[in-house]
Amino acid sequence: MTDLIKKLWPYFSLAAVVFLFFWKFFLKGLVPLPADFVVGVYYPWLDYKWGYAVGVPVKNPITTDVVSFTYPMQTYAVELLQKGELPLWNPLILAGTPLLANFQSSPFSPTNFLYFLFDKIT
Repeated sequence: MTDLIKKLWPYFSLAAVVFLFFWKFFLKGLVPLPADFVVGVYYPWLDYKWGYAVGVPVKNPITTDVVSFTYPMQTYAVELLQKGELPLWNPLILAGTPLLANFQSSPFSPTNFLYFLFDKIT
């Protein structure tokens, strides 16, 4: 039993650190995506105040690429893979851009395997 504890303590400590930083996502059911930028900057959501005096406060305007570029690219690449197509080209940006060669879409990343198992919003 002590050998098992000696082998597994790094994994438990790593899980504790992850839980320490991301407890809101596990306990409150939040989505780890900075979507306050979408609601606080873009129309039609910009006109609605959502209970705030002047609108939704954007907590970190530097992280806008995640919502506006990276997340849609990864989602589109995984949708193509689920259809059985190789995600070579993205026709949705300008006249088309490489999708497989773009490191931000990362269709073959091991972390994108979670997109196959769960819904996009999970």
